[in-house]
Amino acid sequence: MRRLCMLLLTFVLLVSCVPPEKTSASSVQSSGDAKSSTPDSSGSSSQISAPSPPATWTAPALTVFIGNSLTSSTGEIGACASDSEHDYFYLVSQFLRKYNPGAQTHRMNFSIWEGKTTSRNRQACWNNIEADVDPAADLVIIQLADNVNTDAKKATFEKDGIQLVSNIRKRCPNAQILWVAAWYPAKGNMEAVANICDKTGAVLVDISDLGSVKENQGKIGMQRQGANGSAWLVKTKGEASHPGDVGMGIIATRIEQAIGTLTFKKV
Repeated sequence: MRRLCMLLLTFVLLVSCVPPEKTSASSVQSSGDAKSSTPDSSGSSSQISAPSPPATWTAPALTVFIGNSLTSSTGEIGACASDSEHDYFYLVSQFLRKYNPGAQTHRMNFSIWEGKTTSRNRQACWNNIEADVDPAADLVIIQLADNVNTDAKKATFEKDGIQLVSNIRKRCPNAQILWVAAWYPAKGNMEAVANICDKTGAVLVDISDLGSVKENQGKIGMQRQGANGSAWLVKTKGEASHPGDVGMGIIATRIEQAIGTLTFKKV
C-alpha cells in the first residue's frame, strides 16, 4: 500500500512539471494581417504601406489627376480628408517625390463630365478642359464613376469613358493611364470601367470594396482645414460618407501599388 502511494505521488509531481501548451503565434498574426488598417493605442488607424518598387524604378516626372470630389473639392482638398496633407492626391504625390524629387503633380475636378447624359455633352466637357491638361504628362490618373448614378448617366458611360481615354492619349501621347473606381460603386459601373480599361489599355485600380466600411469614411463633427486656409466642421451625412484620412490612405496605397508596376522613362 505504501509503495502504491509513493508511485501515485511521483506521477502527480511529473504531471505538474509539464509546461503549458503555447499559444500559436501564427493564428494571432493572421487575424491582424487580414485587415487593411488596424487601430493603434490612440484610436487612429495605421496604414499598410505599398511595397517598394525596384531600386532601379523611375517615377513619372509629371502626373495629372482628373477626378471628382475625392480628388478636389471644398477647400481645394479631397473630400473628406481632414486637411491638405491627408487626401490621396497629397499622399501619392509624396510617394512619387520619394523616387523622383522633381516630380510634379496637378489635379482637377472633372465631376461635371460624370453628370452629363449624352456623349456629345461629355465630349464638350473634355473640350473645355483639354488646354489645362499638360501634354507632357507621363501619367494620368482618372478617378471618375461615383456620380454616374442614374440610368440616364449610365446609358453611354462605357462608350464615353473609352472616348475620354482616347482624348487623353491624343493630348498626352507618352502618358500611361490609371482609372480609379469606385468609392460609390453604382450597379453596373465597375463592369463598365473594367471594359473601358480592357479596351483601351488603361490600368484599373479597384477601390469598390472600401466605401462601405465605416472606418474608412469621414465623420460628422470632424474638423477639416483646406489648402486655401479655410476651416469647417463636417455637418452632413453626404460629406461624411466620403473617404476620411483612413480611406484616403488606403486609396493612395492601392494607386501606389499600381504605379509601381509601370515603367517610365528617365528625364
